[in-house]
Amino acid sequence: MKQFLFSSVMLSLLVSTSSLFPVLIYPSKRTDSTETSSTKFKSMSGTRIVDLSFCFWVKVNHLMGAKVLNYELKDTKGFGFTLQEHYGFLNLKIVDLLFDYNSPHVPDKWSHFCVAYDSSVESVTIYMNGKVTFEKHGLDALDGIEFHENLLSHVTVGTGGGGFSQPFNGEFSQFMVWNKVIRQEDVEREMECGDVNKEGLELDWTTVNMERGDTVLMKDMEAGCPSAVDEDTESLAGFSQRVKFDEAGTACLALGGRQDPPTGEEEVKKISESLGGLKDMCNSKFWVPVRQQSGRWVSTASSSLVSYLPWTPGQPNGGRHQACAEAKFNKINGSFQGYNDLNCGKSIRCFFCYIKNSKRFRLRGMCLQAGVDDHFIGSVETKHQVTRPYWKGYRTTEISFSTSSNSWNIKDISTEQVVATYNGSFIWPVGRKSWHVPAGVCGPEDTVKDLTLSSCSDSEFTCGDGTCIPLESKCDGMSDCKDELDESDCSVVEFPKQRQYKESLPPIGRLGKEIIPAKVDVSIDIMSVTDIKETSMKWGCKLQLNMTWLDGRLRWRDLRENSNLNVITNQDQGSQEPGQVFPVQPSIWVATVIFANSPNNDFSVTDAKASLTVEKKGNLSISPLEQLQEVAYYEGSENPVTYMRKFKKDFACNFQLHTYPFDTQYCNIVLQTPDHLTGLMKLLAKKVTYSGPVEMLQYNVINWEIKELEEGLEVMMTLQRRFNHHLATTFIPTFCLMIVCQSTLYFNAEHFKTTSGVTVTTMLVMYTLYQAVSHKLPPTSYIKMIDVWLIFGLILPFCVFFLLVLIDHLPTVHPGEAT
Repeated sequence: MKQFLFSSVMLSLLVSTSSLFPVLIYPSKRTDSTETSSTKFKSMSGTRIVDLSFCFWVKVNHLMGAKVLNYELKDTKGFGFTLQEHYGFLNLKIVDLLFDYNSPHVPDKWSHFCVAYDSSVESVTIYMNGKVTFEKHGLDALDGIEFHENLLSHVTVGTGGGGFSQPFNGEFSQFMVWNKVIRQEDVEREMECGDVNKEGLELDWTTVNMERGDTVLMKDMEAGCPSAVDEDTESLAGFSQRVKFDEAGTACLALGGRQDPPTGEEEVKKISESLGGLKDMCNSKFWVPVRQQSGRWVSTASSSLVSYLPWTPGQPNGGRHQACAEAKFNKINGSFQGYNDLNCGKSIRCFFCYIKNSKRFRLRGMCLQAGVDDHFIGSVETKHQVTRPYWKGYRTTEISFSTSSNSWNIKDISTEQVVATYNGSFIWPVGRKSWHVPAGVCGPEDTVKDLTLSSCSDSEFTCGDGTCIPLESKCDGMSDCKDELDESDCSVVEFPKQRQYKESLPPIGRLGKEIIPAKVDVSIDIMSVTDIKETSMKWGCKLQLNMTWLDGRLRWRDLRENSNLNVITNQDQGSQEPGQVFPVQPSIWVATVIFANSPNNDFSVTDAKASLTVEKKGNLSISPLEQLQEVAYYEGSENPVTYMRKFKKDFACNFQLHTYPFDTQYCNIVLQTPDHLTGLMKLLAKKVTYSGPVEMLQYNVINWEIKELEEGLEVMMTLQRRFNHHLATTFIPTFCLMIVCQSTLYFNAEHFKTTSGVTVTTMLVMYTLYQAVSHKLPPTSYIKMIDVWLIFGLILPFCVFFLLVLIDHLPTVHPGEAT
């Protein structure tokens, strides 16, 4: 059994649930932990425990791995509980159960854990902050193994330091142990520090005797219960660094803080007290976050009118040249004198900021081999009357100001090694700054590396000065950062880094040895029918071709809701020669189709008239912290890329004129896959639209559709001829001529000269019309309907003329003559 050096004082606490709760405080740093950094429970009964449940509150100082509960003996009859950065361990008898956290586990924040073990079904349930975070049934390995008869006498809080692994550094409270299985309602009651369920209670935190190591302290929790601790409170920080007005506001925002104008003299005095060196270092003055806009004094945070403006006599007197304000105090007695207006860009003053306690920060851009933390908790510290921010890493790193070197250092507190130094002009190292990295940290030589220290959330982008803007405002064509950093790197395409990307190869899949072709959805908008050439068997149209596909080999960056903002530009597509506006071949794969029934078998091209856009559909993932700036990545397998281009082309059409001019024509556009992509790309019919006029000079567009073929797609346009013109200019006149010609049969025989002239004239007119109409039509080997009509119109006058001649040559029977 481990040997401990325990303090000689035995502490017995008898505290009711309505009183303050005792809290164990362990050394804040791992290096301060000793072999006595643990706590034992004394005078525990030897009750045999069958079903085990326990709950506790814990707050760790770092996430290096803390063995919160430790079983001293070497046998397999106890339990332990360990917290790591991203997951935890429950050691139960002979099994180790790894569980994930259901909420962020961060340093310096209270978390509540409960464990319920049911031996009857060999199941374990772990609760975090009142919710189930792990559950497992059927742990047959535990069957037949019993707990130690004096189990709780051999369980310690913490495992000590020195040669011991994973010492606990932090605070611990409200440890309760039951010889039964607790339920969800019991967990919720424990989390709220309600009435303790006494049934089966084996260890009561409020009455247990504890034996603490000499490095373990104890205090009473003022809030009464950890769940009542408000960890998102704000603190007023006064900074004696003298800066310009805008720099003061930026410095506060970069720390995730806020600046609101004082609402009264009491608050002004409170701010002055936060500035320890107000007289000596600030000359008894500090900036007030109000500004003159359009003749009105407004808050810099909300742009609302400020009601409390205690101007000193004669102030403000600077007009538009002095649009900022300071609070001034008497240098002798320290009394508040009032506000003065100042020049915003020339005057320098101290300033204040309301900063959230335990504000979370992230460090971006550091090399992985440096081994520094990338998550930090921000706070402020005051040394020699100077208040500065301080960042404590989740594990072993801190960022602080060194007065000896007059620089900001990133330091590994476990080895005291300085891994980066910043001594730039900005008062804080927040935002994107250039750090000096010594040799051996990121490489064999000293380097200058850009790093980003940010308080921004996952949904925000960090500007160069540390201020935050919404991530969706990045690369939207409008600069939101003062340094325009949000519009500096707006490429859409992220190519794979671990493998070669072949732009000549479609994004095919594989199922065993079978190749799954890339699927390309094709949509066509026929904007207008430009020409119909029946004599040359062609028709022309203006169309927009849209092809959409998924490329799982790529990732897209910072996509917008409007796909027109997600254009793949020349920078994305690849290098180009000087003076070349568009590259010949983009560096991403682009689907290509052949217009198979065009005169030259033309194919789709990616040129200045084409566009490639990406549509945002899938969920985003934020760039890893080793990357310098926040980038919203979207998987190419979820967010499709679309090719769009307008074409004006002629296509072959097999006009069938048998029923001309009452005919209906079916003209098509045939799209085929290029030979080199056969079996690698499949065209899928999505939709076809027609946005041109339905009624044209000769035809009406009555239908349009798209269908899939074996080797491509076919777009079919149905055109119905408008016969009104032919009816008015051909059929009705010829019909009238036929009637006139036919009527000559009813004239008296003595008018032969007249009727014969009419029939001959009718035949000549019909022949002239026939020649005029036939000249406009393509010559065909078959007879068209209009040909039948006109030929009939030629034959009818001939027949009538023949009948007239025949009638004229018939013998005439006079009255009284025998027939």
